[in-house]
Amino acid sequence: MGFSIHKLDLYDGAEKVDLAWQAPAHRMSTDSPDLWSFAALGSKIVSMGPIKFVGDHIPFAYDTETAGLSVVPGFPPAPSGWRHAAAVGNTPYMFGTDSDGRMRSSASRFDAHWYWSWDGIATPLPFRVGDMESIATHPERGGRHLFTSEWRHLGGWNLPFYGQAHYDDELGAWIGLHKGETSESGFHWARADGLLCSCDAPSPYKSPTQPAWKLCEKDRLFHPDRHEHGPSLVYMGDSTYSLVEILSHEKLWSKRYRSVGNRSAVRVATFRLKYDKNGDLVTTASRPDRFFHFSRFVEGYKVHAFWI
Repeated sequence: MGFSIHKLDLYDGAEKVDLAWQAPAHRMSTDSPDLWSFAALGSKIVSMGPIKFVGDHIPFAYDTETAGLSVVPGFPPAPSGWRHAAAVGNTPYMFGTDSDGRMRSSASRFDAHWYWSWDGIATPLPFRVGDMESIATHPERGGRHLFTSEWRHLGGWNLPFYGQAHYDDELGAWIGLHKGETSESGFHWARADGLLCSCDAPSPYKSPTQPAWKLCEKDRLFHPDRHEHGPSLVYMGDSTYSLVEILSHEKLWSKRYRSVGNRSAVRVATFRLKYDKNGDLVTTASRPDRFFHFSRFVEGYKVHAFWI
């Protein structure tokens, strides 16, 4: 197993929507089938996962400008990588688990020579890693606050997102994938339901009233039943977003690709968001979806996308 890093140029001027999957910029092969964790900071993509067996997680940093790969020294031990990560200024925060399953967190900082220095967050987080459903950086003080759905009790409400939300300066709100719920055999769990939503950023200190949020109901961006892990929503600035998902052609709709040996595709949907005259959240200036086809598909594939 392992992972591959690919560079996609969304503004190459090409009119084609069906494209071949190009060779990876970097490929990491491992003996372990476990998934890796990823985060972005500046021009670097930080990754961590098992090389040969569970427990031997090693963090790497891939520099997209130089194509250099380096081992990140001194990373605090984490049995299973991290569940969520967010960059706040020049500091990435990773949230993982201890051996007892409880939340742990750490942060890294760089000096002028890009030296990694890791610090633990002194205040323990009072919930289990499985309870963490969303994360967002707060715009106050230049985005130096970090919010999670269950981290600090501000009131009797939760954020409406599943996964990471992004603050949109033009809309003055967080934007993210809306959190839905599914069930099977009596078990219930949260997942992204294919819709976008916006949410006002509340006070980071106390907000007993639930912040206002709106659902983009006119456009369902993806079908949640297609995914085991869900797609990735990327903010590109200027209220422009890309949704990146990996699809199996056999599960989707396309018979014409089977004849040429393509079994999977990475779909990239790019669009802008705005509030219309009625105050509803809507997509606009959508570009034709692009499909990058490749020949192999394995159940459990997961995609991470970053705008760098």
